[in-house]
Amino acid sequence: FTLSGVFFSTYGSFFNLIKKKTNKMIIPFVFFLIISYIIQWIIDYHGTGGVTLSFTDNFTLSRRWWNNPNWPNIALWFLVSLFWANCIFYFTTNSTKSLVRQCLCVFLIGFTGVLLGFWGKRLPLYIDSAFTALPYFFLGYLLRTTKLLYGAVSKKEIVILIICLFALFIVSNMSWSFIDFKRNMIMGNPLVALTLPIFAVTGILLLCKLIKRLPGISFIGRYSIVVLGFHYPVICILKSFWPIGEYSNIIVFLMTLALMPLAIQLC
Repeated sequence: FTLSGVFFSTYGSFFNLIKKKTNKMIIPFVFFLIISYIIQWIIDYHGTGGVTLSFTDNFTLSRRWWNNPNWPNIALWFLVSLFWANCIFYFTTNSTKSLVRQCLCVFLIGFTGVLLGFWGKRLPLYIDSAFTALPYFFLGYLLRTTKLLYGAVSKKEIVILIICLFALFIVSNMSWSFIDFKRNMIMGNPLVALTLPIFAVTGILLLCKLIKRLPGISFIGRYSIVVLGFHYPVICILKSFWPIGEYSNIIVFLMTLALMPLAIQLC
């Protein structure tokens, strides 16, 4: 969400924004959803001799589908939520040019998302998750106006990097707290869960700035949407055929990682 905020653009109008984000998010969402259904059908048929997925539960506009979509690829929620976050942020930045008012508006929307999570209320197709994520989207939007993302790493930034990663390690071990964006739920201590991502994002961005570039990682990052769409179905396939053992999760992870460049080339 923060990286998307860094690269946010209005594209000149809301129509152009919708067009761009539909091409980049909604069309890939539909494509990967269909592929995932086919893969899940094959796995079900191979394992049980029948299909356990109910297409009517997933493609009809029933209340159950809107609030708790049982998609065969759990990673795809992010594309939908990110689409809404871009749309909401467009109106936020265009409603006022005052940075203070923008901050206030983003905070109120984010607070609304958090409240919905506490009350256990879901909005259609992860709009509530987009509400909760908007402050982190806005964080990226603000970061691009700083020197954090550009140039060489200064001594001051190395100190900030160490503090952020130290805080991330210590606090996360002391308090099991995080934001479950998919379910729009705050787990553990709300204050820790909401503030810790700021340290995490800042630390990771500075670490990336320090490293600059890694062969292979940059390639995968450039086509990260393919990795997002394919990694879960690949894991499902490997787990359905791979015998469960002591190191099976590690083996499945490494095999999935190794197969991602091939998935990118196919796409």
